[in-house]
Amino acid sequence: MPIGPLSNVSERQVIAVVAILAVAAGALLAPQVYSTVTDADGSVAVVEIDGTITTPMAQDVEEQLRDARTNDSIDAVVLEVESGGGLPAQSERMYAAVDRTAAEMPVIAAVDTLGASGAYLAIAPADEIYVAPSAQAVGSVGVA
Repeated sequence: MPIGPLSNVSERQVIAVVAILAVAAGALLAPQVYSTVTDADGSVAVVEIDGTITTPMAQDVEEQLRDARTNDSIDAVVLEVESGGGLPAQSERMYAAVDRTAAEMPVIAAVDTLGASGAYLAIAPADEIYVAPSAQAVGSVGVA
C-alpha cells in the first residue's frame, strides 16, 4: 500500500501531467528554436538556371534576383546553372539582372554539366564562376 501524496493518482493522471509539462516546455522553447533557425545573418539565396532559356525562365530569374537584392537577410547569391542557352533577348535580361545583383552583393555561379551560349552570357557578371571538371560545355557565347 503506497503512502504519500501520490497514492491516489492514477496512471492516466500521471500521463496527463507529463503531457501538459511537455507542451509547456515546447511552448517555452519554440521561440528560441525558431529565432535560431530563421536567423537573418549570413543567408544565401540559390537561383537555378536550368533548361532552355525562355521568357518565363528569364522572368523567374529576374524576380528571384530582385527578391534577393531587396531582402536584407540575403547576403549573397549562388546561381546553379544547367543550361545550354536559349533566347538571346532573354539571356540578356538575365545578364542585366545578374549584373544589378552583383553590384549589391557577391554572386557566385556554379556549373555542373552545361553552361553554354546564353546561359554563360547570363552568368558572366558573376563575381566567380565555378565549373565541375566533368562539365561538357561552358562558354561558347554565340549571341551578338
